[in-house]
Amino acid sequence: MDSKSIDLTIKGSERAVNQDFAAYCESDDGKEFWIIADGSTNAKDSGDFVAAFCSQLREQWLAAQAPVTEDGIQALIKHVHSQLQRDFICSKGSFLLLVIEADTQHCFYLGDCRVGSIEGNEIRWQTYPHSLTYRKVGSDEERLCNDPARHTLFNVLKGVRFSKPTYKALQLDLNKPLILASDGFWSCHPLQLPQLLTKETVNEYLQNLEFSDDCTVLIRKAHQ
Repeated sequence: MDSKSIDLTIKGSERAVNQDFAAYCESDDGKEFWIIADGSTNAKDSGDFVAAFCSQLREQWLAAQAPVTEDGIQALIKHVHSQLQRDFICSKGSFLLLVIEADTQHCFYLGDCRVGSIEGNEIRWQTYPHSLTYRKVGSDEERLCNDPARHTLFNVLKGVRFSKPTYKALQLDLNKPLILASDGFWSCHPLQLPQLLTKETVNEYLQNLEFSDDCTVLIRKAHQ
């Protein structure tokens, strides 16, 4: 991580180990790769699975240095999954990948990690979880966060077989901060981040919240 990003994670009080993962890198020609993942608590080796998946995806994306297309990234995701499938048959989790170009931000996701833009100290979420709650109530944030059915996901990253991620082309204001977050964070409704975004201020804010689930945030600072 560098000065462009803030990366913080806290183990949930009801979790034996933290199974979240987050990473950021930049290609030689200035494209940005941001990824966050959340390993399932109830599936074997899921933390290791999502960490390996994200790490290999990042490494192979950097090595390819290819033009960014929906089909190209989907093919790379499928290829990385095939390399890990045999070792993680029982594992599953959520992930969200954001590949940033100047004009378009390419978002790929499975499960309940989310990306949003930060305006002032409020977050405007740009994606919604693949949860039964979202199917029932739509974009009502309070109900999305508080309904117990939000933990029931209908489309996730599974070791045993490949599921094609949802793709969304975003056109966000890169002069404003962006945030990728696991559900341990975004389910703490309502959320208001510090006006001044530094690792210290965000960490202090998180320490004042209570997390039963693992909480991870990966923040892209605004262009200076």
